[in-house]
Amino acid sequence: MLNFIQAESVQDKIKVLQELDVHEDSLFVSDLRAKFEWQNFYLAKESVIAEEFIFRPSDLWKKFANYFLSDYQVVTNEFLLSYISTYLKNKEEDFLKSPTASQSLFAYLNQLSVVFEHPEGRDLLKEWFKEHVDSFHRWGHWYFVVEELWFHLKQEKLIAMSWVPALLLGSEAELAQVWNRKIYLDLSLELKYVEAELFSNLSRYLDVDVLLPRLNENSEFQLDFEAYRPFASQLNSETSFESFFEKKQNTYKPVVSSVKRFSSSLSEVKDCMNSLRNLLDTGVPANKIALVSCDIGEYWPVLRVYLEKEGIPCQRPYNTGVQSLLSVSRWLGGLKLVSKSWEREDLETSLYREEKPILNYGEFLRFYTKIYDASDLARKEKVFENYRNQIKENEIIGRDEFVVWALQQWKEESYPSVLEVLIKTLLSECPENRSLYLKDWLQYLAKLCAKQEVCIRPGSPEGVLCVDLSSLEYIDTDHVFIMGMSESSFKKNSPLKAVSQQDILSLRAQTGFPLSPEESRSFEYYLLWNFQTEKRTYYLSFPVTDFGGSISSPSLIWLKARKELDLETTSIDSPGESRMDQLQGQTLEQMNEKANTYFSEEAVLRDNGKEVFAPAKVQRFSPTGFRDFKQCPFKFAARYFLNLQKLPPVDLDVDRMKNGSIIHRLFELAVRRKIDVSEQKSMEALVGEVLNESSEELGHPALRDRYFQFYLKTVKRFLEFEKEWKTEFSATEYWQQEYAIDVFWNADTRKFQKEKTEGPRFRAIVDRMDRSNKEICIIDYKNSGAAYKNFSQWFEEDDYQLLFYSMLVHQLFSEEQLDIVGGVYYSLKPYQRSKGFIRKDADPAFLPSADRKRNKVSKEELLNAEEKLSELMEEFFAQVEEGQLLPKPKDATKLCGNCDWRTICRAKHLNS
Repeated sequence: MLNFIQAESVQDKIKVLQELDVHEDSLFVSDLRAKFEWQNFYLAKESVIAEEFIFRPSDLWKKFANYFLSDYQVVTNEFLLSYISTYLKNKEEDFLKSPTASQSLFAYLNQLSVVFEHPEGRDLLKEWFKEHVDSFHRWGHWYFVVEELWFHLKQEKLIAMSWVPALLLGSEAELAQVWNRKIYLDLSLELKYVEAELFSNLSRYLDVDVLLPRLNENSEFQLDFEAYRPFASQLNSETSFESFFEKKQNTYKPVVSSVKRFSSSLSEVKDCMNSLRNLLDTGVPANKIALVSCDIGEYWPVLRVYLEKEGIPCQRPYNTGVQSLLSVSRWLGGLKLVSKSWEREDLETSLYREEKPILNYGEFLRFYTKIYDASDLARKEKVFENYRNQIKENEIIGRDEFVVWALQQWKEESYPSVLEVLIKTLLSECPENRSLYLKDWLQYLAKLCAKQEVCIRPGSPEGVLCVDLSSLEYIDTDHVFIMGMSESSFKKNSPLKAVSQQDILSLRAQTGFPLSPEESRSFEYYLLWNFQTEKRTYYLSFPVTDFGGSISSPSLIWLKARKELDLETTSIDSPGESRMDQLQGQTLEQMNEKANTYFSEEAVLRDNGKEVFAPAKVQRFSPTGFRDFKQCPFKFAARYFLNLQKLPPVDLDVDRMKNGSIIHRLFELAVRRKIDVSEQKSMEALVGEVLNESSEELGHPALRDRYFQFYLKTVKRFLEFEKEWKTEFSATEYWQQEYAIDVFWNADTRKFQKEKTEGPRFRAIVDRMDRSNKEICIIDYKNSGAAYKNFSQWFEEDDYQLLFYSMLVHQLFSEEQLDIVGGVYYSLKPYQRSKGFIRKDADPAFLPSADRKRNKVSKEELLNAEEKLSELMEEFFAQVEEGQLLPKPKDATKLCGNCDWRTICRAKHLNS
């Protein structure tokens, strides 16, 4: 017999459930927390209770499966997903090649299992498709694959726990003979439609009492309770399913102490800690306070740190996934590497387990930050050699063979207990005679490691509670902090999306099949129901941005509560001070006393960007380093004192740095070998040679032909331009290519010299120098000339490169009396060599000194500019030696946006 019990409040429901007979009744609850609370309650009354007294539905399905589905093996969702992935390897349909195809198929299986088990189910569904062509176009192709997969799994005797109710439909009479207890269902929104169908049929043979909350807002959540509709067939004619959702006046009005809005989730946590500390200071026991969110796991990493700093005990244990243990993560990373299924993190944990890794970390980031397939491992030969002999193909292997192979890859000296637990779980969950592709075994093992947890620190029974909103109902607590009251948090979608709700309702109406939506859960309902609890005070809060920085809108419940307190819904509340704030605001004396060390005031000021760096001498610099200092001293300090590097990662496209290096090399060799533009084979050989030199930095081998054609075109265009130039300026002769300068600054003479001095070292490479008798033209190759200026703007734009080269050549070749008559940027877009300077008295047969462009200078102007540069260098050395390396950009709007060091910079405008 079926009986509905409508509870007016949480206390009404508790009164009913406190009078159950532990020997004759069974209570079905929705989650482990409710099961734990009721077990504790009845164990306090009874010396012993039967296992069958308090169940979750999954516990019952597992028990029934042992009785009635003994031919089948119930396997975990994780194993089934890997099994389906192996199954799909032989499928040729494009939509099944997606990485998420196995998950989509599993979602369809969950929803359509009841259709496949009905004798007429498939025929009725196909008829329904004929009337709903749009639905057939959306997911009809999935249906036929799922149908085939379902019967394949049944033939293999593999099922998931969630499919058991569908397989048991029609066997209710036999079930009642095994299960002779009265059933109480307290499942709220966690009840599935197919489960309701099964319980409804069981009520013909057993007493089934369904506890249904009665709220004024029930009518708003009728769609969420659609899973209860199968019970309507067992009701008498005078009672309708809709009658349970008629409006009523709520018995209790919740006590809401505060309704706050914060700029971020972090501010929300800080204020929560302040309020929590105030409650504890007034004598409220910690175990009477609950910190609640729709998904408390999102808040837990931050809450845990703040609770530790406050010294507040918590009932929630500090657990971590097994995969977070270094030994396990290294093991998993190594397994993925040798199976050609890896990511950067896997290679990193595997490479850097030794004291002396085979690759420095800067190179590692450059070559392996962006990974596209297994062949990218060979970007660095010494890395590939380290794994070459271990690589295993993605072949189908059995369970035991996989376990043996995986254990052989364990490199640590001892096997930890967690590894033993993992292997035991794998052997118990996976059928002995099953084989999967190696990658699918690894996928399953990784999920197993993520699901398995180890306890870092147990919870305190006397501490505050940190629970999900859906688990709050039976907790004995007086003060409840509801955090994260955003609209998106209260309506969370299930990851198992398949058939839409609209199609589900249509299918139910026309075919009667109890498909479950599996789409979303309304946490608003849980909160409204918990409001019907006596003697509780609520503290509601909403963050405008979550921990990931995403902006959200407030939930309707929060808005109503805010208006009831006559508060502006858009104003932002300031968080109260927490213990963390107090620690950060300590005086130096307090810090030194508690840290048992010494912090100097100068060090603190320097760390906060208010004091200069410690005095230091410039040991080395370059034109680029000098420019960095003039633009922002911290950029110079980052590179030359902190030794920081920011190299672009190897990607599908060649980065600007490598592209420039390749072009420089091509031009150097083309000029040195005197290749003519008509010599096609010579040009092709040159490009092939340079690309081979740079092969490891060119990314995927499949792109090499594209690179080849691009650089061949570049060389050809360069040689054409050179031929035209030498025709017009016949006195031009090539003199130096990639000329390396390695000199020292002499402070006494204010000149550079080759002999070592106590002054800083200067290193640079001049791309090219052309010569005509004693006249020299310095050339610097640039991909584009748009950003480079003529001589008159160099000091204004901090463009000192060609001026440095001019000064150096003057000084280094003074004995030869060489005359610098030109310094130009040679740009490729467009091909020209005019930006920079050309002396007015240069030989017209060597340089275009007679035209009217703005790059003309006199010899005196050039010498004056070099003298001014020498003065700037002296200022530069003096400022560095005084420690003036603070982040003070010349123009923050232009320089800071693309600065490599902005994430570590202490500049106020970046941290305000």
